[in-house]
Amino acid sequence: MGASIHLIYLDIDTGFYPGAHHGLASLIGAVRADGHRVRLTHLARAIGEDEFLAAVTAEPADAYGFSAMTNQFKHVRRLAPVLAATTGKPIVVGGVHATLAPQEAAAIEGVTCACRGEGERFLPAWLDALAAGGDGRSVKGCCYSDAGRFVSTRAEDPRDLDALPAPCYDDFDMSRIVHDLGGRLSVVVSRGCPFRCAFCCNEALRKDFDPPQSYVRFRTPASAVALTADLARRHAARSIRFEDDLLLLNARWRGEFLDLYRRTVNLPFECNCRADMVSDELAAQLAAARCISVDIGIETGDQALRESVLGKRISNEQIVSAFDTLHRHGLHTYAYNMIGLPTETVEMAWRTYALNCRVKPSAGAVFYFYPYPRTELHERARRENLLLEDYERADGYTQRPSVRQTHMTHAAMRRVYRRLRAFLYLQRLRTFFPLPRWLKAPAAAVLGAAMRLCPPLVDAVTAQTPLKRWLRRMAFKV
Repeated sequence: MGASIHLIYLDIDTGFYPGAHHGLASLIGAVRADGHRVRLTHLARAIGEDEFLAAVTAEPADAYGFSAMTNQFKHVRRLAPVLAATTGKPIVVGGVHATLAPQEAAAIEGVTCACRGEGERFLPAWLDALAAGGDGRSVKGCCYSDAGRFVSTRAEDPRDLDALPAPCYDDFDMSRIVHDLGGRLSVVVSRGCPFRCAFCCNEALRKDFDPPQSYVRFRTPASAVALTADLARRHAARSIRFEDDLLLLNARWRGEFLDLYRRTVNLPFECNCRADMVSDELAAQLAAARCISVDIGIETGDQALRESVLGKRISNEQIVSAFDTLHRHGLHTYAYNMIGLPTETVEMAWRTYALNCRVKPSAGAVFYFYPYPRTELHERARRENLLLEDYERADGYTQRPSVRQTHMTHAAMRRVYRRLRAFLYLQRLRTFFPLPRWLKAPAAAVLGAAMRLCPPLVDAVTAQTPLKRWLRRMAFKV
């Protein structure tokens, strides 16, 4: 009959809209295909220990599992001990942070083991072992402490994504998620990124992969389109957002995929891209396939900082050219930015604001820099004593700086952060909000003036409120 596991996804006050987790959906599909039973608790707000226990122990399970990003791991430290003491059942921890720091994850009180690597092979095998009366320690990927000795192995990561069981999103509140995003459904059809940006966990994950050169994997175009079509039908999607790091990486794959997508799915879609990959040919190809928006990482407006500190060798002129090209082909754009990077000065930060004003993205986001374990920037910040001692206190990337006031004060960071966040919010208003065209510009001007006069208004306007959720839904509908 198999074993049962209750998975707990920690997604608490991150500053993002609580959505489905693609890794967990794939994991749930794999576990169920192996004959085991799964329940999921998606925890999007902070709750007390009693409320937590009541929610996850209402139905008994043979094991429990936590999945959490780095900035959510403090909640694992708080909740795993009480769950273990109450149930006496094995607890496994997985996800990117557990892969990058398995010894830290396995050392948490109450945690039985951590999974190092992708879990579609590991978790079914671990549950097989529990169902047979074992402890699962012999399963590849099981990392644990034994009498003061840490034992670590790498999970058997799937190479052929087509061979995986279909991901299952049914345990998430998909009707609400899709509704609140205006009918937009997120889909993933690949894994990994070959570029070596110093701030990104992909480089650390690639080094840990065996072999590293196989880390970037794609479904075949036919499989990717079939998965997208099935998920769109199941969840009544009106548009698609491909969350892949670089959906457009391989020109041959991209051509086959976009042609098949247009003929089979034909829903408006959004995807990520690098500025140095954008060309007239690519933009025309995307527009023909019903792409409506392309997301580009600006990161910082200071080219030297982007190249030497972030390890992203893309010039400002390449960024300007990419946005101009996409806009010229009728595509919307979305810009990603960071403030509070190691060695960043006030002048550098304001260059990020200036570059966004120059390229005029249709919308965008700005985050405070947050370091991931084993990334080059985390190691540099730790080595140079730049990290705040309590930087892990932040639940997400929109709450507070994580570096000391060595090159720029936190007050200066907040000023640039608020001004850029207000600009990007107003760009969304001008582009997407369902007002008559003649009314959009005056409305944006009035709101912009109010936010400049009262900077805390930026935080109030962009906070996760019923009004913000309604505005988001209206924007995505457009």
